[in-house]
Amino acid sequence: VSAFFNGDGEANIVWANGLDSFIKSEVFRGKLVGASGQDNGKFDILISNPPYSVDSFKSTIKYGEESFELYSGLTDNSSEIECLFVERMKQLLKVGGWAAVILPSSILTNSGIHAKARAILLKYFKVKAIVEAGSNTFMKTNTSTVILFLERRSNDDHINISRAIDRFFTSYHDVTVSGIENAFSVYVSSVYDQLSFEDYISLFNGTPGEAAKAHELYKDYVKTFGENFCTKAIEVEKEKLLYFLLTYSQTIVLIKTGGGKEEQKFLGYKFSERRGQEGLHPLPGGTKLYDETNLLNPEKANSYIYHAFLGASAKIHESLSNNISYGRMSGYIEYETSKFDKKINLGKRIKIISSHQMVVLNTLVHTISGVAFDKDDQVAEETSKAVLTADNITSDCTLKIVKKVYLREDFPVNSEKCLYKDDIFICLSSGSKEHVGKCAMIQQNIPFYAGGFMGILRKKSDVVLMKYLWAVLASDQYRMMLGQGSTGANINNLGANLRNIKIPLPPLDIQQKIVAELEQGEEAEQNLQATIDGIHAEVFAIIEECQRRTDNYVRLREVVAYSTERIDAQNLDKDTYVGVDNLLPNVAGKRASDFVPASGTVAAYYPGNILLSNIRPYLKKAWLADNHGGVSGDVLVLVVDEKMAIPEYVFCFVSADHFFDYEMRNIGSKVKMPRADKKKVLDFQIPILPIQEQQQIAGEITSKKSEISKLNAQLKALKTEKNLILKKYL
Repeated sequence: VSAFFNGDGEANIVWANGLDSFIKSEVFRGKLVGASGQDNGKFDILISNPPYSVDSFKSTIKYGEESFELYSGLTDNSSEIECLFVERMKQLLKVGGWAAVILPSSILTNSGIHAKARAILLKYFKVKAIVEAGSNTFMKTNTSTVILFLERRSNDDHINISRAIDRFFTSYHDVTVSGIENAFSVYVSSVYDQLSFEDYISLFNGTPGEAAKAHELYKDYVKTFGENFCTKAIEVEKEKLLYFLLTYSQTIVLIKTGGGKEEQKFLGYKFSERRGQEGLHPLPGGTKLYDETNLLNPEKANSYIYHAFLGASAKIHESLSNNISYGRMSGYIEYETSKFDKKINLGKRIKIISSHQMVVLNTLVHTISGVAFDKDDQVAEETSKAVLTADNITSDCTLKIVKKVYLREDFPVNSEKCLYKDDIFICLSSGSKEHVGKCAMIQQNIPFYAGGFMGILRKKSDVVLMKYLWAVLASDQYRMMLGQGSTGANINNLGANLRNIKIPLPPLDIQQKIVAELEQGEEAEQNLQATIDGIHAEVFAIIEECQRRTDNYVRLREVVAYSTERIDAQNLDKDTYVGVDNLLPNVAGKRASDFVPASGTVAAYYPGNILLSNIRPYLKKAWLADNHGGVSGDVLVLVVDEKMAIPEYVFCFVSADHFFDYEMRNIGSKVKMPRADKKKVLDFQIPILPIQEQQQIAGEITSKKSEISKLNAQLKALKTEKNLILKKYL
């Protein structure tokens, strides 16, 4: 009907049982040109939401035995009708065609007919993306569902790989298969921890040594098949190898909608069953699922699926970091030893594969937890006992000291928890998965200790360069893996997951080359940063000159007032709602908000108002508004009296370091989350010059800040190149 209403009079619409015979069904006959019994690969795109769990459906399928391979696996009482739709997808799509299908989650894990359907999915399709939908995604169903995005692959792919596997178990030569170099040793290192390729071969050629016999694989095959397990075990291994090699080259996008309110926030809608209001209701914050005007919007999940079909990956936007990840498809498959059912576990921690030896982190470094302390142990004055928190590690994993917490002088601390040269300072726990695992390299001894949620990685082995190790842990791939590997309800903890992760360990000469290239890039970064710091100094000098020009100082309260106007939250969107989280540190402006309240009123702001975060002032979050909107209760809105001052001039002073330092001096030391004192903020003094001079000064500073923005963009590009260095070598 939609096609007709939109002017498509050529649509070839078949109204029929979708599982009918291509040849014998009257409604299909003549419409599916060239169709054979189980083959009609003519379509470019297939979209499907098939029925699930239809009791005793087998009797409704005409000519089922000649139409479906899976038909013989059904009983008269079978309900797994969705499995036949999986096979029909394979029959309908041409090679290279794309499919999107909503299926029950049981398709990924159940045995029996579901395992056979999985075999079809993995043999005949490349997986591009999987969306794991929560309980709020669809109304009137409690069935857990997944949405699979697929690309039809050649019928010959699995046949050619099977032939290569047969040859391997004859010659045991580690060859390239389906573009994967040393395919068989890659399989062993990926699937079986602590088993060398040579020991793996010995298990199946009848010459297992002591190391091979000590491995769980040997014990399990003996337990299942007896001492003479080789023939039967090889058949199991052939099947595992087939699905590993079919999926190894597939990098998939995994999207999880989450649960509860977080899921609603991600979806951007909720359902209601209230009388008169039944159905789906969009939420004010909008959806993170898609953007119909910009298909490659990095703040929407659909863009990552689109990139996947185009054969590319994209850096995951910060606002989606808890919902989206990349992983190698082969890593999600469960390779049980003697029983292999091709189960797909989306909660499985993905192993990182390298062309070099993978070594457990715990063998390379000591992990030292930070100093645990209570609020009562903190003091306002400086002492020799200062700890650093996660706030001192930037998002790009460098140390920038912005906050020190001082402990009472007699507080007992262990000297091993102090930060020494070549240590890696790392966040072990946080309320946000985004911060868990971020780390910084300590370049020289500093008189500070790691704080309570923090840790120290200290060198244990001579086979690793600590700067190389930091580069690996700071890479996008490991940051994402560490975030996924953290556990906990309110606080995400790495714990033993950190110690047991594996690190690619090339020879020292390769590590030295990587470090040398990194340091060359860092030198360029330092030169850029020095230029940026120089311009900041020029801005500071302009502000100091203002202070020397006049004795006419006034308290901020004489020039500004807090906004008292309220605005209905339902009138706001992601671009007009400002909270602490979407104000950017270091006076870098703001980004679109991840959250917009659905009801109530909030403080209003207008262009020319100054917005300040009153939480953690040392992060220096301030923005001169250029639109109309509303703010959370943790954002202060300053309305400037333009008879006395222009907003740009006042902003120069309240976005400068000495203002943020002033705020911090008026905060108690025993506060877990420092907040600005609203009354004290208005006591801050600024010099007042004639309006014309204010305009001139504001213009000069704005021009210099524009230069800083351009240089920061270059700096960001340099930092991105670090991952490319690792990729080149590893």
